[in-house]
Amino acid sequence: MFRFTSARPVNIIQLVGLGKCISQRRLPERQREPLLRDMDNLRNAVPVREGRQRELLCDAHVHTRYSDGRLSARKIFKLAQRSGVGTVVLTDHRASRDLLGDIILAAGYGVDCTFGGIELSLFRKRTNLHFKLYFNPFDTDFLDEINMVLNRDCKTGADFDIPETLDKFMRLGCWSVLAHPTGSEHRGMKRQLISESITDLCQKKLLCGIEICDKYCDTDSQRYYSELAARFGLIEDGGSDFHNRREHILGRQKDGLPAAPYSTFEIVRRFLSAPLIEAAQRKLQEGDVWGSLSLFRQASVINPYDLSLYDLILDILFRD
Repeated sequence: MFRFTSARPVNIIQLVGLGKCISQRRLPERQREPLLRDMDNLRNAVPVREGRQRELLCDAHVHTRYSDGRLSARKIFKLAQRSGVGTVVLTDHRASRDLLGDIILAAGYGVDCTFGGIELSLFRKRTNLHFKLYFNPFDTDFLDEINMVLNRDCKTGADFDIPETLDKFMRLGCWSVLAHPTGSEHRGMKRQLISESITDLCQKKLLCGIEICDKYCDTDSQRYYSELAARFGLIEDGGSDFHNRREHILGRQKDGLPAAPYSTFEIVRRFLSAPLIEAAQRKLQEGDVWGSLSLFRQASVINPYDLSLYDLILDILFRD
Protein backbone atom coordinates (compact mmCIF):
# COMPACT_ATOMS: atom_id res chain seq x y z
CA MET A 1 0.00 0.00 0.00
CA PHE A 2 1.27 3.48 -0.88
CA ARG A 3 2.33 5.47 2.16
CA PHE A 4 3.25 9.16 2.28
CA THR A 5 6.39 10.31 4.03
CA SER A 6 7.37 13.93 4.46
CA ALA A 7 10.53 13.41 2.43
CA ARG A 8 8.67 12.28 -0.69
CA PRO A 9 7.08 15.00 -2.86
CA VAL A 10 4.07 12.92 -3.90
CA ASN A 11 1.96 15.85 -5.08
CA ILE A 12 4.27 17.46 -7.59
CA ILE A 13 6.98 15.32 -9.14
CA GLN A 14 4.62 12.90 -10.90
CA LEU A 15 2.63 15.86 -12.23
CA VAL A 16 5.81 17.41 -13.61
CA GLY A 17 6.61 14.11 -15.32
CA LEU A 18 3.10 14.16 -16.74
CA GLY A 19 3.84 17.62 -18.10
CA LYS A 20 6.61 16.18 -20.28
CA CYS A 21 4.14 13.75 -21.85
CA ILE A 22 1.72 16.60 -22.46
CA SER A 23 4.36 18.80 -24.08
CA GLN A 24 5.25 15.94 -26.44
CA ARG A 25 1.51 15.34 -27.06
CA ARG A 26 2.00 11.62 -26.78
CA LEU A 27 2.07 8.89 -24.19
CA PRO A 28 4.44 6.09 -25.25
CA GLU A 29 3.12 2.61 -24.56
CA ARG A 30 6.04 1.79 -22.28
CA GLN A 31 5.15 4.81 -20.08
CA ARG A 32 1.49 4.00 -19.66
CA GLU A 33 1.80 1.43 -16.88
CA PRO A 34 4.35 3.34 -14.74
CA LEU A 35 2.46 6.60 -15.15
CA LEU A 36 -0.86 4.96 -14.34
CA ARG A 37 0.69 3.46 -11.21
CA ASP A 38 2.20 6.81 -10.17
CA MET A 39 -1.04 8.71 -10.74
CA ASP A 40 -3.08 6.06 -8.94
CA ASN A 41 -0.67 6.13 -5.97
CA LEU A 42 -0.79 9.91 -6.03
CA ARG A 43 -4.56 9.93 -5.93
CA ASN A 44 -4.68 7.40 -3.09
CA ALA A 45 -2.17 9.45 -1.08
CA VAL A 46 -4.20 12.66 -1.28
CA PRO A 47 -6.55 12.11 1.72
CA VAL A 48 -3.66 10.95 3.91
CA ARG A 49 -1.50 13.91 2.99
CA GLU A 50 -4.28 16.47 3.36
CA GLY A 51 -5.12 15.12 6.81
CA ARG A 52 -1.49 15.52 7.80
CA GLN A 53 -1.26 19.06 6.41
CA ARG A 54 -4.35 20.14 8.36
CA GLU A 55 -2.55 19.27 11.58
CA LEU A 56 0.48 21.43 10.76
CA LEU A 57 0.96 25.19 10.93
CA CYS A 58 0.36 27.49 7.96
CA ASP A 59 2.05 30.77 7.04
CA ALA A 60 0.71 32.99 4.26
CA HIS A 61 3.27 35.81 4.55
CA VAL A 62 6.91 34.81 4.12
CA HIS A 63 9.82 36.70 2.54
CA THR A 64 13.02 35.22 1.15
CA ARG A 65 16.32 36.87 0.30
CA TYR A 66 14.90 37.30 -3.20
CA SER A 67 13.51 40.57 -1.81
CA ASP A 68 14.10 41.72 1.79
CA GLY A 69 14.25 38.40 3.66
CA ARG A 70 17.42 36.77 4.97
CA LEU A 71 16.93 33.13 3.94
CA SER A 72 16.74 31.39 0.58
CA ALA A 73 13.56 29.57 -0.44
CA ARG A 74 15.31 26.25 0.21
CA LYS A 75 16.21 27.27 3.77
CA ILE A 76 12.65 28.51 4.34
CA PHE A 77 11.20 25.14 3.32
CA LYS A 78 13.80 23.27 5.37
CA LEU A 79 12.95 25.43 8.40
CA ALA A 80 9.24 24.82 7.77
CA GLN A 81 9.81 21.07 7.77
CA ARG A 82 11.67 21.29 11.11
CA SER A 83 9.13 23.71 12.64
CA GLY A 84 5.96 21.78 11.82
CA VAL A 85 4.81 24.24 9.14
CA GLY A 86 3.08 22.37 6.33
CA THR A 87 1.83 25.20 4.11
CA VAL A 88 3.74 28.32 3.05
CA VAL A 89 3.10 31.22 0.65
CA LEU A 90 6.18 33.16 -0.46
CA THR A 91 5.18 36.84 -0.68
CA ASP A 92 8.35 38.61 -1.78
CA HIS A 93 8.24 42.16 -3.10
CA ARG A 94 9.33 40.89 -6.53
CA ALA A 95 7.55 38.34 -8.72
CA SER A 96 10.02 37.27 -11.42
CA ARG A 97 11.19 34.11 -9.69
CA ASP A 98 11.10 30.42 -10.60
CA LEU A 99 7.66 29.68 -9.15
CA LEU A 100 7.37 26.13 -10.46
CA GLY A 101 10.86 25.45 -9.11
CA ASP A 102 9.72 26.69 -5.69
CA ILE A 103 6.67 24.42 -5.80
CA ILE A 104 8.83 21.38 -6.56
CA LEU A 105 11.48 22.39 -4.02
CA ALA A 106 8.88 22.81 -1.27
CA ALA A 107 7.30 19.45 -2.07
CA GLY A 108 10.68 17.81 -1.51
CA TYR A 109 10.47 18.94 2.12
CA GLY A 110 6.82 17.91 2.51
CA VAL A 111 5.68 21.55 2.35
CA ASP A 112 2.81 22.88 0.23
CA CYS A 113 3.66 26.06 -1.70
CA THR A 114 1.23 25.61 -4.55
CA PHE A 115 0.35 29.13 -5.70
CA GLY A 116 2.17 32.40 -6.23
CA GLY A 117 2.24 35.34 -3.85
CA ILE A 118 3.60 38.87 -3.83
CA GLU A 119 3.39 41.84 -1.46
CA LEU A 120 2.71 45.29 -2.90
CA SER A 121 3.26 48.51 -0.97
CA LEU A 122 0.85 51.13 -2.29
CA PHE A 123 1.10 54.78 -1.27
CA ARG A 124 -1.40 57.60 -1.81
CA LYS A 125 -1.40 60.86 0.16
CA ARG A 126 -1.90 59.84 3.81
CA THR A 127 -2.46 56.21 2.85
CA ASN A 128 0.27 53.59 3.20
CA LEU A 129 -1.22 50.14 2.70
CA HIS A 130 0.33 46.80 1.86
CA PHE A 131 -1.49 44.13 -0.12
CA LYS A 132 -0.77 40.48 -0.76
CA LEU A 133 -1.76 39.14 -4.15
CA TYR A 134 -2.17 35.39 -4.62
CA PHE A 135 -2.04 34.20 -8.22
CA ASN A 136 -1.83 31.27 -10.59
CA PRO A 137 1.92 30.48 -10.94
CA PHE A 138 1.38 29.37 -14.55
CA ASP A 139 -0.12 32.76 -15.55
CA THR A 140 2.65 34.53 -17.48
CA ASP A 141 0.37 37.49 -18.32
CA PHE A 142 -0.03 38.27 -14.64
CA LEU A 143 3.71 37.95 -14.01
CA ASP A 144 4.51 40.26 -16.92
CA GLU A 145 2.01 42.85 -15.72
CA ILE A 146 3.06 42.78 -12.07
CA ASN A 147 6.74 43.02 -12.96
CA MET A 148 6.08 45.98 -15.23
CA VAL A 149 4.31 47.81 -12.39
CA LEU A 150 7.03 46.92 -9.91
CA ASN A 151 9.87 47.96 -12.19
CA ARG A 152 8.21 51.16 -13.37
CA ASP A 153 6.33 52.48 -10.36
CA CYS A 154 7.46 50.91 -7.09
CA LYS A 155 11.11 51.80 -7.62
CA THR A 156 10.24 55.45 -8.24
CA GLY A 157 7.90 55.69 -5.24
CA ALA A 158 4.94 56.50 -7.47
CA ASP A 159 1.72 57.82 -5.95
CA PHE A 160 -0.72 54.97 -6.67
CA ASP A 161 -4.42 55.08 -7.36
CA ILE A 162 -4.98 52.09 -5.09
CA PRO A 163 -8.42 50.99 -6.43
CA GLU A 164 -7.22 51.33 -10.02
CA THR A 165 -4.07 49.32 -9.33
CA LEU A 166 -5.94 46.53 -7.54
CA ASP A 167 -8.63 46.46 -10.22
CA LYS A 168 -5.95 45.87 -12.86
CA PHE A 169 -4.68 42.79 -11.04
CA MET A 170 -8.08 41.49 -10.00
CA ARG A 171 -9.06 41.45 -13.67
CA LEU A 172 -6.09 39.15 -14.24
CA GLY A 173 -7.55 36.69 -11.75
CA CYS A 174 -5.56 37.29 -8.57
CA TRP A 175 -6.81 37.16 -4.97
CA SER A 176 -6.17 40.35 -2.95
CA VAL A 177 -5.59 40.58 0.79
CA LEU A 178 -4.91 43.64 2.94
CA ALA A 179 -1.62 42.79 4.66
CA HIS A 180 -0.91 43.63 8.32
CA PRO A 181 -3.27 46.62 8.79
CA THR A 182 -1.87 46.96 12.31
CA GLY A 183 1.50 47.46 10.62
CA SER A 184 0.03 50.46 8.80
CA GLU A 185 -1.14 51.74 12.20
CA HIS A 186 2.38 51.15 13.52
CA ARG A 187 3.71 53.36 10.69
CA GLY A 188 1.36 56.22 11.73
CA MET A 189 -1.79 55.62 9.68
CA LYS A 190 -5.01 56.19 11.65
CA ARG A 191 -7.27 53.18 12.17
CA GLN A 192 -10.29 55.16 10.98
CA LEU A 193 -8.55 55.88 7.67
CA ILE A 194 -7.68 52.19 7.26
CA SER A 195 -11.31 51.29 7.94
CA GLU A 196 -12.49 53.82 5.33
CA SER A 197 -10.05 52.37 2.79
CA ILE A 198 -11.31 48.84 3.47
CA THR A 199 -14.93 50.01 3.07
CA ASP A 200 -14.14 51.72 -0.24
CA LEU A 201 -12.29 48.68 -1.64
CA CYS A 202 -15.06 46.31 -0.55
CA GLN A 203 -17.73 48.44 -2.17
CA LYS A 204 -15.70 48.23 -5.40
CA LYS A 205 -15.23 44.46 -4.90
CA LEU A 206 -11.46 44.76 -4.89
CA LEU A 207 -10.66 43.03 -1.61
CA CYS A 208 -10.96 39.33 -0.76
CA GLY A 209 -9.42 39.13 2.71
CA ILE A 210 -7.67 40.84 5.63
CA GLU A 211 -4.65 39.68 7.58
CA ILE A 212 -6.18 39.37 11.04
CA CYS A 213 -3.06 37.80 12.54
CA ASP A 214 0.33 39.41 12.02
CA LYS A 215 3.50 40.34 13.86
CA TYR A 216 2.02 43.67 15.06
CA CYS A 217 -1.43 42.62 16.23
CA ASP A 218 -2.78 42.49 19.77
CA THR A 219 -6.10 41.19 21.08
CA ASP A 220 -7.91 44.49 20.48
CA SER A 221 -6.74 44.98 16.88
CA GLN A 222 -7.36 41.32 16.08
CA ARG A 223 -10.95 41.62 17.27
CA TYR A 224 -11.45 44.91 15.42
CA TYR A 225 -10.27 43.65 12.03
CA SER A 226 -12.02 40.32 12.51
CA GLU A 227 -15.30 42.21 12.94
CA LEU A 228 -14.53 44.25 9.81
CA ALA A 229 -13.88 41.07 7.85
CA ALA A 230 -17.17 39.58 9.04
CA ARG A 231 -19.07 42.76 8.14
CA PHE A 232 -17.86 42.71 4.53
CA GLY A 233 -17.70 38.95 4.05
CA LEU A 234 -13.89 38.89 3.77
CA ILE A 235 -11.69 35.90 4.46
CA GLU A 236 -9.59 36.03 7.63
CA ASP A 237 -5.98 35.69 6.49
CA GLY A 238 -2.76 35.74 8.47
CA GLY A 239 0.98 35.37 8.43
CA SER A 240 4.16 35.92 10.39
CA ASP A 241 5.64 38.38 7.85
CA PHE A 242 8.73 36.23 8.23
CA HIS A 243 12.03 37.86 7.23
CA ASN A 244 14.55 36.24 9.54
CA ARG A 245 14.74 33.91 12.52
CA ARG A 246 15.84 36.59 14.98
CA GLU A 247 12.69 38.69 14.65
CA HIS A 248 10.01 36.23 13.55
CA ILE A 249 8.85 32.68 14.15
CA LEU A 250 7.81 30.89 10.97
CA GLY A 251 4.18 29.81 11.16
CA ARG A 252 3.34 31.84 14.27
CA GLN A 253 2.12 35.34 14.99
CA LYS A 254 3.32 37.76 17.66
CA ASP A 255 1.80 35.94 20.65
CA GLY A 256 2.91 32.49 19.47
CA LEU A 257 -0.48 31.42 18.15
CA PRO A 258 -0.78 29.91 14.63
CA ALA A 259 -0.22 32.53 11.93
CA ALA A 260 -2.96 31.52 9.49
CA PRO A 261 -5.98 29.19 9.35
CA TYR A 262 -5.80 26.23 6.96
CA SER A 263 -9.27 27.10 5.64
CA THR A 264 -7.81 30.21 3.95
CA PHE A 265 -5.63 28.05 1.72
CA GLU A 266 -8.53 25.78 0.79
CA ILE A 267 -10.57 28.77 -0.39
CA VAL A 268 -7.70 30.37 -2.33
CA ARG A 269 -6.80 27.08 -4.05
CA ARG A 270 -10.38 26.62 -5.23
CA PHE A 271 -10.55 30.24 -6.41
CA LEU A 272 -7.31 30.03 -8.43
CA SER A 273 -7.94 26.58 -9.90
CA ALA A 274 -11.59 27.21 -10.94
CA PRO A 275 -10.80 29.24 -14.12
CA LEU A 276 -8.32 26.57 -15.23
CA ILE A 277 -10.89 23.81 -14.75
CA GLU A 278 -13.52 25.76 -16.73
CA ALA A 279 -11.04 26.40 -19.56
CA ALA A 280 -9.98 22.73 -19.55
CA GLN A 281 -13.58 21.55 -19.81
CA ARG A 282 -14.18 23.88 -22.77
CA LYS A 283 -11.10 22.53 -24.55
CA LEU A 284 -12.25 18.97 -23.89
CA GLN A 285 -15.64 19.73 -25.42
CA GLU A 286 -13.86 21.21 -28.45
CA GLY A 287 -11.83 18.02 -28.86
CA ASP A 288 -8.49 19.50 -27.73
CA VAL A 289 -7.55 16.61 -25.44
CA TRP A 290 -3.93 17.58 -24.79
CA GLY A 291 -4.84 21.23 -24.22
CA SER A 292 -7.44 20.21 -21.63
CA LEU A 293 -5.00 17.80 -20.00
CA SER A 294 -2.40 20.56 -19.64
CA LEU A 295 -4.91 22.84 -17.89
CA PHE A 296 -6.23 20.08 -15.62
CA ARG A 297 -2.62 19.37 -14.63
CA GLN A 298 -2.01 23.03 -13.77
CA ALA A 299 -5.18 23.07 -11.67
CA SER A 300 -4.08 19.93 -9.81
CA VAL A 301 -0.71 21.53 -8.97
CA ILE A 302 -2.48 24.57 -7.50
CA ASN A 303 -5.15 22.50 -5.73
CA PRO A 304 -3.53 19.09 -5.13
CA TYR A 305 -6.32 17.91 -2.82
CA ASP A 306 -9.16 17.99 -5.35
CA LEU A 307 -9.65 14.28 -6.11
CA SER A 308 -11.92 15.01 -9.06
CA LEU A 309 -8.96 16.48 -10.94
CA TYR A 310 -6.98 13.23 -10.67
CA ASP A 311 -10.01 11.28 -11.88
CA LEU A 312 -10.32 13.57 -14.91
CA ILE A 313 -6.59 13.29 -15.73
CA LEU A 314 -6.66 9.51 -15.44
CA ASP A 315 -9.81 9.32 -17.57
CA ILE A 316 -8.24 11.41 -20.33
CA LEU A 317 -4.89 9.61 -20.26
CA PHE A 318 -6.20 6.10 -20.28
CA ARG A 319 -9.43 6.27 -22.19
CA ASP A 320 -9.68 3.83 -25.06
